Amino acid sequence: MRTARRVMIVLLFACGTLLLGAVVRVRGSVLRPAPRAPLVLGPVMLRSGSTPVQRAYVQIDDGRIASVSGTPPPGQALFGDRFVIPGLIDAHVHLPPWFVPGQTDLFATLFLAHGVTTVRETGSFGSRPFALGDAITAGRSAGPRVIACGEVLDGDPPTWPLVRVVRDAAEAQAAVRDQIRRGARCIKVYGAISREALDAIRAEAHANRVPVVGHLPIASGFHEEGIDEIEHVCDPRCWEMNRRDVATLVGTAERAGIAHTPTLVVFEGQIRSYDYAANVASPLAQLMPRVWRDVVWNPRFRLGFTPSRDDESQAREALHRQMLASVCDAVAGLHSAGVTIGAGTDPPNPFVVPGASLHEELRALVRCGMTPAEALNAATRQAATMLGVPGLGRIEAGAPADLLVLREDPTRDLGALETLEAVVADGRLYERRDLSAALVRQQVMLSSWWIDGPTVVIARLVAESLSMSR
Repeated sequence: MRTARRVMIVLLFACGTLLLGAVVRVRGSVLRPAPRAPLVLGPVMLRSGSTPVQRAYVQIDDGRIASVSGTPPPGQALFGDRFVIPGLIDAHVHLPPWFVPGQTDLFATLFLAHGVTTVRETGSFGSRPFALGDAITAGRSAGPRVIACGEVLDGDPPTWPLVRVVRDAAEAQAAVRDQIRRGARCIKVYGAISREALDAIRAEAHANRVPVVGHLPIASGFHEEGIDEIEHVCDPRCWEMNRRDVATLVGTAERAGIAHTPTLVVFEGQIRSYDYAANVASPLAQLMPRVWRDVVWNPRFRLGFTPSRDDESQAREALHRQMLASVCDAVAGLHSAGVTIGAGTDPPNPFVVPGASLHEELRALVRCGMTPAEALNAATRQAATMLGVPGLGRIEAGAPADLLVLREDPTRDLGALETLEAVVADGRLYERRDLSAALVRQQVMLSSWWIDGPTVVIARLVAESLSMSR
């Protein structure tokens, strides 16, 4: 019976792929990639890292910053008397399946519209991150720079059905080599990975100068030293984390140089799920198509949640809030210890929206003890260090031309991110009004009956089948 259900799931996916692949893509709704034309910004106030504000002209050519100078270079300067900061980096995202119409384009536009110029896909589930990254770099598609880990590697039984299972050192080594051959610039592991497999993954990845990122392995616990960067702080062991575990986690990260990407908005999204009806109507949730709001995020289709407000549900919500407080304590401890912290969000988890939720993540980091400038640093310089892209997250000659133009200074108040006027992504200029217009066109297209209806129906069938198969 279990095998038959799995076969049914595969057939549903296949039918869905054929149906949705037959839908004609409306090119007029897609954001067109801007040209890589020479640009001069200025005079602008530069805010980068902890350096004092600098009034200068920024010259951009062929996708890179050519110069930063107090003397105006030749050419017409744009956006004078504005604040300029490095483009934001979301160090933990998942792109949607490639065969669902319009979703990848929507994610790309949402990222740019909120100032996110680089994303790291920490594990693909039916997406094509390598092809998308190449298309954006070549100017065939519009979107942020994409750095991808490829398939998620996990133990047996796996945490999630759509991963690559590695049972021993030989399988682990082969998987890492395959991922790197395909273009992976990081290797992602899940919590069920065995110690033997993890050691082999780390050895092979490091031999190729590729970092290992992932969840805290159950086999090792809070003292883990086999991963270069831990995602979600303590997942999947957050339920049991106490003060001593927090101290162990912080001490290990400080001693072994382990970076962290907390993704606080994921924990907050879990709490919002307990008041699903109210939160699904929020402006944040409405940025996403109905398939995410009504199916993927719906507690009805997710194990461990219930849409009711009974005593048991309220008790679980209280436990989630207690867990978030422990995670925040851990983030505060990591920050105080000088551990590298990157900003990431993990869309499309419940109530996590591409781009918009990175702004929420920065505000959450501030609530956990950072200043606005330090939170922005987590989404620029520190995240860039974790991703290993030279010059990224900085405003200096030779750096990638990823910049945000704002009317107000976000290092004083993160609310200034809402004053975004333009985005420069890899030397391509996108004005806010053009991004907003493209976003509206895409949302209208995705809400049309010939895309919205089939997508929601197929997603419900798959979600119900997955629930029955467990």
